[in-house]
Amino acid sequence: MSRGWCRPARYGWTCKQAYDIEIEISDSPLRGPFAVICKIWPANPDLLLAAIPLMRDGPSRDFGHDGDLRILVLDRATLKVLEHLQLDGLMSDDAMRISDVSFDTARYDVAPGRRAFGLRISRTGSSRANPFSETSLRLFDIGPKGLNMVLDGLIADSSGGEWDTNCAGEFSKSSVSLAIGGRVANGFRDLNATESYETSRSALQEGDCVEKLQDRGRTAHTLTFDVRRYRIPETLRSMDGESAG
Repeated sequence: MSRGWCRPARYGWTCKQAYDIEIEISDSPLRGPFAVICKIWPANPDLLLAAIPLMRDGPSRDFGHDGDLRILVLDRATLKVLEHLQLDGLMSDDAMRISDVSFDTARYDVAPGRRAFGLRISRTGSSRANPFSETSLRLFDIGPKGLNMVLDGLIADSSGGEWDTNCAGEFSKSSVSLAIGGRVANGFRDLNATESYETSRSALQEGDCVEKLQDRGRTAHTLTFDVRRYRIPETLRSMDGESAG
């Protein structure tokens, strides 16, 4: 397997990947979600996690972006790349623009003696009358065969609605929390996903915009590992799920 490296540069990081592709990426906040991100892994402080967008210029940047995402695990002391995985097409967007990319290093103990790390990608719609946003979660495990994506595109948070841009409208939002289950299937523990949701309606009443809760509840799901990845219920599958790797 071809390896590469990352090292500090004057304006950010320089990363040399397989096939001699060399990318220098500024850490300026102006670059937003398409800049390299790095985070020390709390579960193993000797390791550094990095996500590097590999963007391709299209005919017009106004109509979206086209790109892949490379996930790296580096030795923190030497910055040598120990593991890497490329997710093709994951940084592509159009009307649903990518607004944030971040690592999630919660305690995802997906297998005995192994902890996964997560990556969250947020996308936001451009329609004012039909607002929509979604954050997807992916989990990565370092096993005997190297770095592998074991969860691809679970909806972690979402919100949407339809309104007259003045007051009247209907809105919904949901969030999903994960807990590690006790059962082990194909070497991986089940993930217990709890979806919390609510819907509301707003309307003008005597000149004031009043929003009222319509429904609220929770739904429990069990995600079981099936050969390569965790199976995600259709209702919890993100718009960018199963599109990478």
